[in-house]
Amino acid sequence: MSTTPISVPDLRDRGLRLRAPNDDDVTTITRLCQDPEIQRWTRVPSPYTEADARSFLQLHADGLRSGTGIHLLVVDTTSGGVLGAVGADIDHRDFSAEVGYWVAPGARRRGVASRGARMLLRLLFHTLDVRYVMLHAAVDNPASNAVARKLGFTHEGTSRDAMLIGPTGDPTAPRGDANLWGQRPGELTESNGIGWDQGPGSGGTGSDPEGGEPRGPLLGPMSDQQRFRNAPRHTST
Repeated sequence: MSTTPISVPDLRDRGLRLRAPNDDDVTTITRLCQDPEIQRWTRVPSPYTEADARSFLQLHADGLRSGTGIHLLVVDTTSGGVLGAVGADIDHRDFSAEVGYWVAPGARRRGVASRGARMLLRLLFHTLDVRYVMLHAAVDNPASNAVARKLGFTHEGTSRDAMLIGPTGDPTAPRGDANLWGQRPGELTESNGIGWDQGPGSGGTGSDPEGGEPRGPLLGPMSDQQRFRNAPRHTST
């Protein structure tokens, strides 16, 4: 697996596009990450400030430059509005990655998490030669777990009291169990062509609950030390 800089192609799927975050997104990212559900189920900093959003931009740039991560926004191709975020931290030592995501409150139950993550997974497997992708999701977050199943991940175990169920860094927040989901090349479930899922934010909840948030690396703009973990509490709401 190469550790050279990552070049992200133009990734689109039926009205959605993955793109790099930029300075113009700072205010929007800051506003969206005030959402209680994103803060509950992902590792975004709390309270979330513009400085945290700028750290997310730096995380994106550093990850591409070093070949160790991809952290992108999911946007509407028509309006340009930010609908969520998906990301992956890449470990070149064993050709693996961990993914995460979050979805904006107004964009939930529309398949944003699963479709955005599917585009990212294709890139990881087909272009970057990743051989294994993991995703952590809180047991109490059915939306995020539903997204994992929809994408073809296999449930590989449950870690007891493995994560905080609440704002990052809050020592008084309760702890909860985390499901570990894994996927290998050839196991990704492709879209059935239907663009709407019934779920909330990062993760998902609904018919396919698209709204849970895993707790993985990217999930939600976060600082260098608070990476996605699907359980990225990353995204589902």
